[in-house]
Amino acid sequence: MFHPYWPPALLAKMRGSLAVALVSGVLPGVALAQSTRYDIFVNHDAFVAQTGAVAENGSVDGPAGADFVYRAKVKLNGGTGEVANVTLQQWLPAGAIFQAIAAPEGVSCAAPLPGAGDTIAANAPLACTIAKVTASDFVAVDFRVKLPSASTDWTAHASAASPDNLDPDAGDAEPNHSRIARTITTYERADLAVQILAPIDGSSHTQGDKVDYQLQVRNTDSPYAFVLKAGEKAVVRFPQPEGTEFQGSPTGNGWVCAKAEDASANQPVPVWSCSYTVPAGQTVDRNRDLPLLSVPLLIKASEGQVASAASVSGETATGQLFLDADPDNNTDAVRIQVQPNVNLDMALTKDVNPKVLDKQATGPVPVTYTLSAKRVAGELVPQDIVVTDTLPAGVSFVSAEGSDWVCSNNAQVIRCQFTGAFTTNLPQITVKASVDVSSVAAETVINNAATVSASNESPANVGANNEAQASVLVSNKVNLAVSKSTSASVIASGQEYQYSIKIKNNGPLAVLPGQTMTVSDQLDGQLQFLGVAAGSPWVCTPESTTAAELGKLLSCTFKGGIAAGGTSELLLNVVAHIDAANGKFASIANGAALTGMEGRDGAPLNVIASSSKVNISESKADLSISKSAEIPGASKASGAEVVYTLRVKNDVPQGAENADLQTAQTVTVTDTIGNLLTDYSAGVLGVTAYANNRYLTAEVQMPADNGAEMEACSISGNNNQKSATVSCTLRNLPADPAVDYVIVIKARQYVDPQNNDTQTNTLVNEASVGSPDTAEFNTDNNRAKASVEMEALTDLTVTKQAAPESAAAGQAITYTLTAKNSGPSQARQVRVTDQLPVASIWVGKAPVITGGSCALSAGAVFAAGLEITEANRTMTCAWDDAMGENAQKTVTYQLRSRSKDYPPQLDNSVVVASVTPETDTSNNSANEAVPLDKPQVDVLVNMRHTNDGIPLDTGNTQYTITVTNSGASQSYATGVQMLDQFPAPGSTADFRFVSLDSVQMSSGDSRIGLDSCVVPAAGALAGTLVCDFPWLAPSESVVIKFTMEPASLLDGRAVGTINHRASVTADVEALDGVDVSKNNQTTDRTSTYDPAQVSPDDLDKLRYVDLSLTKTTSATGAVDVGDLIAYTLTVKNEEDPSANPRMDLVNGQAVVSDVLPEGLVLEGATPAGCGYEEASRTLRCEISTLNAGDEVAFPFSVKLLSRAEGQTSIVNTATLTSPGDTDESNNDSRTETPLAVVDLALLKTVDKAQAAAGDTLVYSLTVVNNGPADSREASLTDVLPEGLVFVQASPACQFDEGSRTLSCALEPLAVGASVALTVETTVDAALEGPLSLVNTAVVDLPGDSEPRNNESSVTTTIPGKNTGGEDDKPGGQVVPVPVLSSAALLLMALAMAGLAAVRLGRRSR
Repeated sequence: MFHPYWPPALLAKMRGSLAVALVSGVLPGVALAQSTRYDIFVNHDAFVAQTGAVAENGSVDGPAGADFVYRAKVKLNGGTGEVANVTLQQWLPAGAIFQAIAAPEGVSCAAPLPGAGDTIAANAPLACTIAKVTASDFVAVDFRVKLPSASTDWTAHASAASPDNLDPDAGDAEPNHSRIARTITTYERADLAVQILAPIDGSSHTQGDKVDYQLQVRNTDSPYAFVLKAGEKAVVRFPQPEGTEFQGSPTGNGWVCAKAEDASANQPVPVWSCSYTVPAGQTVDRNRDLPLLSVPLLIKASEGQVASAASVSGETATGQLFLDADPDNNTDAVRIQVQPNVNLDMALTKDVNPKVLDKQATGPVPVTYTLSAKRVAGELVPQDIVVTDTLPAGVSFVSAEGSDWVCSNNAQVIRCQFTGAFTTNLPQITVKASVDVSSVAAETVINNAATVSASNESPANVGANNEAQASVLVSNKVNLAVSKSTSASVIASGQEYQYSIKIKNNGPLAVLPGQTMTVSDQLDGQLQFLGVAAGSPWVCTPESTTAAELGKLLSCTFKGGIAAGGTSELLLNVVAHIDAANGKFASIANGAALTGMEGRDGAPLNVIASSSKVNISESKADLSISKSAEIPGASKASGAEVVYTLRVKNDVPQGAENADLQTAQTVTVTDTIGNLLTDYSAGVLGVTAYANNRYLTAEVQMPADNGAEMEACSISGNNNQKSATVSCTLRNLPADPAVDYVIVIKARQYVDPQNNDTQTNTLVNEASVGSPDTAEFNTDNNRAKASVEMEALTDLTVTKQAAPESAAAGQAITYTLTAKNSGPSQARQVRVTDQLPVASIWVGKAPVITGGSCALSAGAVFAAGLEITEANRTMTCAWDDAMGENAQKTVTYQLRSRSKDYPPQLDNSVVVASVTPETDTSNNSANEAVPLDKPQVDVLVNMRHTNDGIPLDTGNTQYTITVTNSGASQSYATGVQMLDQFPAPGSTADFRFVSLDSVQMSSGDSRIGLDSCVVPAAGALAGTLVCDFPWLAPSESVVIKFTMEPASLLDGRAVGTINHRASVTADVEALDGVDVSKNNQTTDRTSTYDPAQVSPDDLDKLRYVDLSLTKTTSATGAVDVGDLIAYTLTVKNEEDPSANPRMDLVNGQAVVSDVLPEGLVLEGATPAGCGYEEASRTLRCEISTLNAGDEVAFPFSVKLLSRAEGQTSIVNTATLTSPGDTDESNNDSRTETPLAVVDLALLKTVDKAQAAAGDTLVYSLTVVNNGPADSREASLTDVLPEGLVFVQASPACQFDEGSRTLSCALEPLAVGASVALTVETTVDAALEGPLSLVNTAVVDLPGDSEPRNNESSVTTTIPGKNTGGEDDKPGGQVVPVPVLSSAALLLMALAMAGLAAVRLGRRSR
């Protein structure tokens, strides 16, 4: 017996024609023990177990502690044939932890196998026997392991051979069935878990409850959990559970949430996505919780369960999603039980307008009542809602109405019933009525009560809120208010002024014209009355008085009426005469009262309303003020001292030298000073407070020996306020134009710039003087302004922070610049200038800036990968808006150093500046130095391909090479180069290079493309694919795809293999504690065979063309029995029409097969190119020719004849077969069409439970559609029992005498709609009792979702006669529904068919 691997010497003798014999199974002159001579080959995949398949981008790396799968795949390299008893050997990496083997039927693995959790030993292959290996498809065996630590060299090997097979390449240096390797890279990651702490799984809640879902995310205490680093994120996804509604935004310290919509569901679902970013300088260690996240929800479901699910994932600082070691704890779900809120509490509110009626009104007064009914508790839908309103005596009904309310009245009782669709707040009811005020005494309250009821409201809930009352008052009262004021506060003796007396009517009734109001005013003993204002409707007695008639009592009347809310004003002109006994100064107090209100009650009579006190002086003074301002020092900058000088005089005005001027008794000077420094801004400027601990002081300078006096000035507010009022009081100032009373105010103030070009501004303020007790000759000179120009002054500072504070070379560093204005003035045109480190690299896009913009010098544009040079290193960021006191602005950006030839640290400096002058420029700059350590970079390469075991010259395969900067890397990988040399040593076949198909970033970044690679010439049999990538971010991958096709087999072989060896390098690679070279290379191999020497019988059928099948339907909604559904089967040649050569389908054997589901039949013509077999309901379409890029469509229609009980949809799947199809994943297509779900229910009643012979019996049949969809046409049958004589029925029904069957056609019913039918019969006069007549009706609708309520029966008893000839008790025999003969059934069927035809005819018309 030969060894399964042939030695090279023997193989050399078998080349050429002997190889043909070997492959064909015939070896002339040699008796071989092996029964078959096929080329067995092995392929190998590796992937993270939780992804379930090879990653789309081809990267094979993942977190330490995760489960990974090595998938060994065995197949024959040929067109046909099979080999039995194939042994697959799998060498798993030493140190891996064994989990399980997953293999298809026919594969058995030899004992002893390691147990789950056992550590794999070195050089301990596992052996599995495959019962049969064929050329049609791979046999795949999955070896699942846990890789417990970070490494770049988790390498596994796979081989296969059979003792019953003589493999043609057994003696090759690298046979295609031997030790194909796959390597996995692992790195440390946090192990994130999420748990829904509340509500508790299985807890019970009630519809309408608001529930806070509490989500706890943590980094677990798993041995494979590592820290979540600064800048990394935990991202929680929480879809809105069905039967709930989000209530507001989630809350949680540090969580940032955004709501989106998951459109992948049948119905789009709102989803909260919340992320927590680990702050700079912090980590989330193993076994640590993140802050709790709370999501509020409202329970809307009425019963059953509400299921919710939350998931968590990790994200790197550069925005790449990452897997963690344990996917099972990345999700959590709870189900809560929902109890229906069957409570119901109705409430009624009632209002009336107007609420007060005038007793003096002539005729009935209209009133409007508004009634509002609502459900205030519970979720039960109220039934039979009725509002009853009983009008009291004296109130007459006019009308009652409301949307969806039907109202009627019977005398004083109004009854309104609701007929619309229920909403929580029902439409209002408006009741209009009139009140006969003449029949009601004044001040009578008329109460009107109403009630609301619902038939299903529990008596326990019927209470006070079911009733409501509205009241109107019949009144003759008015609500009047009297006020009095004066036109002057200080007057001189002999000076005229006015009193204003206002009568306001606060309603609700009007004072009617002709009703007399009387006001009395007892004048002060120093007042002379001059009369009312000209044209006033008020009349006073006396009309006026003389100077000798002081202090008179005035009586004034008004008859003009005052509307509710209106006011009447009485103006009294008076002149004051000071009583010499009072000296030079006195005061006047005067009061008025309403003393009469004719025709109305309720007025506040004899209530004194006093005016403000009026001070009177013997003569007038002439107070004046002037003001000046100056900044005494050399500096005019903000914060400098401003001195205001106020000069007050009791002057003698021009032309009044002989006037009788007098001493001003009390003089008040006020000055409000703004733009004051505060404690904060004074601290910034280094300004100290005055002796009064304020930044404002005032001092009065008095002349000597003139009798004048002063009080110390007061200052309002405190040092946190930027404005204060100075108040100074002087006393007994004699009239003397030569004397000034000087007040000196000193203030520390600031200004804001006028604009960007002018950094000065003008302070303007005004002082005033006045006297509360001395009349003035002239008040025009009582105010004075002064202004001073000042320069704005501010203090800008800048800080710069870097995260991390120390970094690996090539690691992204986040810089944050903060510019702050400490004030006191606004800063204009603020800008920061940052000198970026030369030779550093820009990361990401433009800086993030609040309210401004940034630019680089030399016109450079912000772009990822931009190298900072001397020319472009200056970054200037500016803000157009003024920056106020204590405001700050930020700029954030990222840089990295070179990964190779990096400096010891990255140094950069920033300066802040403004056009506004500054008090301190020493704090305008900041420096940041980030020490750099060796880079942390690990790049890896993986390779795979699509087709294998390819026929020579007729097929091709697409290779995918993935280059990845590992998730373990902190630094950017730079100068990355990938090389793929072909053919690699050991190849036994030549493949042609066809095309470079794509070069794409996994992140979608467009910076890398086809021009990143240099490829061999098309058709080249040997060469090197070289791809250069300037940089890759951590966790970033680039995917290179290219196509090759087999060209020839070496040395006349029938089978052969091309080997590829791909490698990757970077400028620098280093990772602490890890050999980063282990994953820098990979191999791949593809086998081919010569169809002329292998399986020639099958060769003619193969067409290596990718055909796809798509099935579509025109149905946009639910369908039902009788509907037509249009389908279209579209077959497309997916090959590129621009390819050379074109991959057209020529003389192919492609077949589309569509087996229609039960209940569907083909309707109309069979599509061209297709045949239909009615017995199997199979549509079969053949395609022999289809050009690349073209497609062919097969449209057809089907009719739904029937549906199974409980069926909710029609699922129809079509399949495409084409020998040699290069991608069978797109050869199946299915559609799912929902079925209308309808439940018709039948209820039958009879008008008599007992009848006698000859009586009339009337049956009522009600069919209701319980939904949830509208129904189609249905039918109802009622077979009358013997003893009943048919008289008549509803028009939709026909009666067949022979079968005694009533057949009724039912039109379509909307959801909730019903149809009522009646059948009139008589009891046969000859019928004798006792017996019972049982009458049963049935409604029929194909596919009815609940057939149990489709039948209804009623019974009528016919009593017999006793021996006395009287009616006996009910009972006796039951008369059953007669059994129909075959002929009768046929007649009934014909009748129903005729009726249906009539109905359909009506519809078509």
